[in-house]
Amino acid sequence: MSIPVANSDLSEHIAYFTQHGGSAILLGANEAGQTRVWVCDPFVDDGRVIVAHVGASQRRLIATNPQATLVFPAIEPHGWTFIIDGHARVSDADPEAVIIEPSGGMLHRPPAHADGPEWTGV
Repeated sequence: MSIPVANSDLSEHIAYFTQHGGSAILLGANEAGQTRVWVCDPFVDDGRVIVAHVGASQRRLIATNPQATLVFPAIEPHGWTFIIDGHARVSDADPEAVIIEPSGGMLHRPPAHADGPEWTGV
């Protein structure tokens, strides 16, 4: 079960999940294609998702493989997970920040969690 989230609505959804659930998880991959996971607190600026205070190893991996996914875990049992896919790059203005150009966002939960709450968020 999925609900598309338009890029123009990402900021509101990020704010909602941050206020009600906490941090996001940034998924990327290393040179061998193994998944790497980082906890972060993204925000939206001018239609781009910004992740500040990214460590040197994460920035190096993003420079090598720009595919990135942000996941905000469900706030409540069997609730909705918020997922943003995109391409990441290290910021020119702030070398410790990563900019994600979103290619799509969605709220998702598996059919086995259909007994969970309806989406009433933003």
